[in-house]
Amino acid sequence: MIDNRKKLLCDSNILLIASQENVPDQLEELLRAKDTVRYYSAAALWEIVIKDMLGKLKAGIAPWELKQALEKNGYISIPVQDEHTLAVQMLKNIHNDPFDRIMIAQAHCEKLTLVTTDSLLKEYGVETIVIKR
Repeated sequence: MIDNRKKLLCDSNILLIASQENVPDQLEELLRAKDTVRYYSAAALWEIVIKDMLGKLKAGIAPWELKQALEKNGYISIPVQDEHTLAVQMLKNIHNDPFDRIMIAQAHCEKLTLVTTDSLLKEYGVETIVIKR
């Protein structure tokens, strides 16, 4: 049986935007589609925790609340595996954000579509959907 569902890996910014009340229509439709399976990386949650600890999180949601909301809404967590870590070394040197780089590697290894607000990430060659804010 062929699985035709959209398998989306949401990056940190997308997770935070999706947790707000005024979600852009494009993102709302994408995430609510019946044929969509939504994933998030443990690295995305880690990035959000670090930003919260540094006082740079302006989302109005605590990381533990976000995790609960993700679980409640059927998102699937992807742990960082050895193969993901090693795949980072194969990526072009387009930018230096380690969290983006591991999520790109995860999207590549797991054959997921990366959902982001950063159009630069399309240059890595993984299937990417860029959401305009």
